[in-house]
Amino acid sequence: SYLLFYDTFEHVEHVEESQIDMISFNSPVILHEIRVVPLGVAGHPAAPMKGETKPESFTLDFFAKISKNKNACVFEPVGHLEYHAGSIQLLCGRQGLVDSLVFYGTFSACTLAVYGTPFEDEVNNFLNPAPNSPITHESKPDRESPME
Repeated sequence: SYLLFYDTFEHVEHVEESQIDMISFNSPVILHEIRVVPLGVAGHPAAPMKGETKPESFTLDFFAKISKNKNACVFEPVGHLEYHAGSIQLLCGRQGLVDSLVFYGTFSACTLAVYGTPFEDEVNNFLNPAPNSPITHESKPDRESPME
């Protein structure tokens, strides 16, 4: 799993209202995990900044745009997270290839770390399995349809 995204979303006006934000990926990805990085906590060794998440607790709902239908703008539910000090992680089921991630909640600042695999890496692992791997294949996967 790779760190695909790490940044803070801030809202200074109307913080008592639900905020909506979007992360767009350069190419399709398979989501594995989303973490809210608490205030003052280092979220990842490669990340240059600490978490700026405020307030101490709120809810987040996540939706993903699945890339199988490029002409449709439909977002499917990924999950719901009740963020507080002991609950910072949302494990993602297999939605398929994701182009973008939308989330909303009542927060003034939210630092997110999104982990997953770029689709190209999934294809390379399938086409070139590690030595002694039990994976075999006869043909290349169809690039138009997500791997299932």
